[in-house]
This record gives sequence, C-alpha cells and structure tokens, in this order.
Amino acid sequence: MPNSLDSLETSTLSGINWNILTALRGNPPKADARQGRWNMKVKDVIKKEVMTVKRSTSLRSLMNLFKDFHALPIIPVVDEEGLLIGVVALSNLMDILKPPQVKMLKKIPFAEIDETVFDLEPAPAMGELILADDIMETHFLSLDQEVSLAEAYKFMRLHRTDQFPVVDSSNHLLGIVGVFDIVRRMFKEKGII
Repeated sequence: MPNSLDSLETSTLSGINWNILTALRGNPPKADARQGRWNMKVKDVIKKEVMTVKRSTSLRSLMNLFKDFHALPIIPVVDEEGLLIGVVALSNLMDILKPPQVKMLKKIPFAEIDETVFDLEPAPAMGELILADDIMETHFLSLDQEVSLAEAYKFMRLHRTDQFPVVDSSNHLLGIVGVFDIVRRMFKEKGII
C-alpha cells in the first residue's frame, strides 16, 4: 500500500470525496517518543455543535449564517439522516455573482480573468431561488473521528485548509475540527492553558 500522503494526494487529484481513515487503514500511524500523548484522536477535540444546512436551504438563509463568522467557515450540508453530502464555503457564495464565462475561464491555465463581482446586478429573488444544493461542493474532504491529531494536522497542512468536517465510518457528520482545535489541545496538554 502506498504511504498515506501519496494516497491523499491522489484522492485530491481525482476529485472524489475522501476520508483520511481509508488511506490509513492497514497502515496506522506509529507513536514515537516525540508524539507521547499525541495519540489522541480527532474525536477528542471536535466541535460537535456545528451549524448545518439541508439541500433546500435558501441563499438568503446561508448569507444570514455566514454573517456571524469572523473567519472563512465551511457549513456542512447534511441529508435527513445526518449524512454529510456537501459543504458550502464563502467561495461558493462569491461564485454566484460571477458570470458563467469567468467560471469556465478559470479552468484555463494563464487566462486573464476580470473577476469583478461588483458590476453584476443580482435579482432579489435569487435569495430564495438559489439553494444550498445549487452551490454546495460535492467533492470535498473529510476526516474520520478515529484519525490521530498528528495525522489530522498533517492532512490539513497537505491540503492547505484550516478545518474539515468530521464523520464516522458511515459518513454521518459528527462535527468540525480545525487547526486551532489541535493547537489549543496541544497547549492544554503542555500546561500552557
């Protein structure tokens, strides 16, 4: 089996929903003297109270959720059984304001693109007509609750992302974990806080 980072990089390129535990099964991270107590799992630090939305959540409702964040959040989209089916990020909301040509040109390397969103005049009805299902990312990464904090941190650095949804083995959303959650736990373990 290739090492876990090779598997993770391949999964990103293929655009498939990927769960880090799949890459680590059969090749669990080994503890060493430097890790000591760092065999804690993601499930030990996740934020369990997470704002979620359904496919049918309107753009207006999404905007009201995003206004309370100071960082760049992701909002998980779940189905009726609590299965994670997508995520909505600020970039998804901004894409609504871009003309279709800009979206197509972004896929062409070295293309000059004028991404001015202030020239567009969106119709007020868009607030209710555009749903989470229309703009959510369906190709996203998540972490399994059983992944070690050390591996979760490596995963975040590899993908240059500060937070990921956390799921169980059935893909039920359990919460969100971010770099801050991991760093805070490290400070707590070291007696700093």
